[in-house]
Amino acid sequence: MTSPLRSTAAVVAGIAVIGILSNGVDTVLEQSGVFPSIAEQREQGFRTPWMVALALAYRLLFAYVGGWLTARFAPANPAKHVVVLIVIGTTLGALGAIASWDVAPAWFTVLMLLGTPVAAWLGGMRVRRSREVRVPAVALGR
Repeated sequence: MTSPLRSTAAVVAGIAVIGILSNGVDTVLEQSGVFPSIAEQREQGFRTPWMVALALAYRLLFAYVGGWLTARFAPANPAKHVVVLIVIGTTLGALGAIASWDVAPAWFTVLMLLGTPVAAWLGGMRVRRSREVRVPAVALGR
């Protein structure tokens, strides 16, 4: 696979993982009765604090995983790929926030828009740190 294709695939994989995992957990929690159905959320809102906090927590975790995955599969410059992921993800997140502003509390939406880029960046930097060459202390004469 050529480098531009691998770059695109790395970013698309990060976006897909975040979206699939977030929507998948939402669906499981809705189908199992833990969260109200989408129809109920649209009618009554999604405002029970522990439910909203749980949704925020797993979305931030999945953003971290998406950032890690993007950086891990980037052919070079993992940080650059994670920035592209963040720009695309924040744009999509802002559009989603506008479309569903009245469903969840404002604090959830604001924390999602501010927290997911940070989580994705931290995930990407985890890969960057693990790629650094580690010289054993013995080789340094310590």
